[in-house]
Amino acid sequence: MLTETDITAQREAEELRASGDLMLREVLDACAVNLMMCRIGDGTILYRNPAWVRLFGPVETAHALYRDTLDRSDFLAELLPTKALDDFQTWLIKADGTAFPALISARIVDYQGEELIVSSTRDMT
Repeated sequence: MLTETDITAQREAEELRASGDLMLREVLDACAVNLMMCRIGDGTILYRNPAWVRLFGPVETAHALYRDTLDRSDFLAELLPTKALDDFQTWLIKADGTAFPALISARIVDYQGEELIVSSTRDMT
């Protein structure tokens, strides 16, 4: 017995999602504000836009950004209860190795079934 299944709607939905993902990536890459998305636990960076890379360089984990590693713990302690944090004050490290005062704003988002941190940073020097 042969069964035919119409997958046109499924295929159209996949194409729409792919084009939406591409458009979102283009918008984020063009954004002048630095943006980064990382895992909560190990700090692995999953996305960073060009503005972020210009400021921090090719860093692989969010942990490496902090001048004082305890500041990352403080950041998470403030962020996790409400899943939103604005203007967290800390010292971070630029791509050239210099430390600078910074304000971090962040949100926890669900992305493909995993809670991740999306954040932007302002250089206060």
